[in-house]
Amino acid sequence: MALSIELHSTCVILSRKAKVSGLIKLQAHTSHLPDTAKLRFYGNEHVQNDYREIYACEIDLKCHNQWVLTCKETEEYSLAFSIDIPSHLPCSFQAIAYDGELEYNLMASVSSEMGVLYSLQQIIVTQATVMQPPKLCWGTSPLPMRRWRYEIEVPQTISLNTIPIIKVRLQSAIFESTKTNKDTLETCLIGVQLYESSQIGKQSVAYVDPLITQTHLLVAPSLSWKSPCEIALGYRSDRLPAIDLSTPLQRIRHTVRITLAFCNVHSDNDHFSIELPITVVSSPPTSFVPHPTKPGCSVESDGKSLDSAIGSLTPSCSSSSVCLL
Repeated sequence: MALSIELHSTCVILSRKAKVSGLIKLQAHTSHLPDTAKLRFYGNEHVQNDYREIYACEIDLKCHNQWVLTCKETEEYSLAFSIDIPSHLPCSFQAIAYDGELEYNLMASVSSEMGVLYSLQQIIVTQATVMQPPKLCWGTSPLPMRRWRYEIEVPQTISLNTIPIIKVRLQSAIFESTKTNKDTLETCLIGVQLYESSQIGKQSVAYVDPLITQTHLLVAPSLSWKSPCEIALGYRSDRLPAIDLSTPLQRIRHTVRITLAFCNVHSDNDHFSIELPITVVSSPPTSFVPHPTKPGCSVESDGKSLDSAIGSLTPSCSSSSVCLL
């Protein structure tokens, strides 16, 4: 006798109606088939030498007269099953860098004349990603210069299966009547870095070296106000980001840092950075949920507004569907 599991799908996308379904297959050269079968769906997490079971569910199937002969030549019988999967489970995960893993399995067992037969099947649990609209940060370069206005559009969620895009718009804050020919000889170096921080057990590892570093030089920054500069974040195959994760033993988060460095022939140098949280997911986005537009998004303080990204007081910001205050 031999026991096996045939799943309709080895990947489960978490939702309110997530299920694991398939067939228990039994090759039995006898007319006496088991009256019961047991299914156990469970998830185990381990980090280095620390192991923990995060979920377990057991089901007893009454299968008297429920076995179906599917192949007469091999005397193979099958039994259909379906198990509901809770939507709050953390996703399957593997981190080779520090020997961390979160794995789900389905085990079937039946009693026979030869003893108890077992079959084990691994299942990948993933999340259906709801893609959020990008965040829009705006403001002016900091004191004492305040020479540039900026708008930066940053994705809130990025997938390892797609290439995220960051959009930058820049405009000179100097009045046109006071500009000289030398004022047009301006450049802006844009730097984008993606950092990863992790907490493994009780040990927290802060980000030190960026996983991704991209730079782009704008020779005429003001032209980007109408035609934004688009920077694509390319992943290194040998240093892919881990997905964002929060479990009893592991916590992984990501931050993107964007640096703007302006320079001209007068040696006027404006230089500042902003940091924003960003979520890394493994599955491609399945839907897009737009946020309602919020007109006139600004915080008034003595006739001025709070810079949306760096926390300094600047002239009022433009409206945006998503803003940081």
